[in-house]
Amino acid sequence: MLADSVFVPRVNALKISVHFIHQETSETTEALVDTGATHNFLTPELAELLDLQPQKLTKPQTIWNVDGTPNKSRQIDSYVDLKLHPMDWWNVVGQKQHFYLANLGGDQMILGYPWMAANDIPLNWSNPSENPKIFAS
Repeated sequence: MLADSVFVPRVNALKISVHFIHQETSETTEALVDTGATHNFLTPELAELLDLQPQKLTKPQTIWNVDGTPNKSRQIDSYVDLKLHPMDWWNVVGQKQHFYLANLGGDQMILGYPWMAANDIPLNWSNPSENPKIFAS
């Protein structure tokens, strides 16, 4: 029988390096790969650091944490578009995707299911250091 709640430790979380090049700004961060996330996310702080220009949503959306509690941001009202592709796959054309701006706790970026489905990049879950680095613009 399962307990009323389940705790999944972050030790098993998969993170990959993402290298941002935007105008004259360059930054590297670790992105959490979360196949259960319905969208891609970025913190407002990282968007500001990279001088990305947020776009407003026509209708703000309520955001919930994985444990069912309301997110600190309460609602998502803006996003940025990013084009991502693996750094060692120069022949791969990256697809532009929305990254919704939200409070992500200890993470700066979440690559959700939309990113996984669009890119079909083979990831090594047992040895994350072997995963390709990602280039973002």
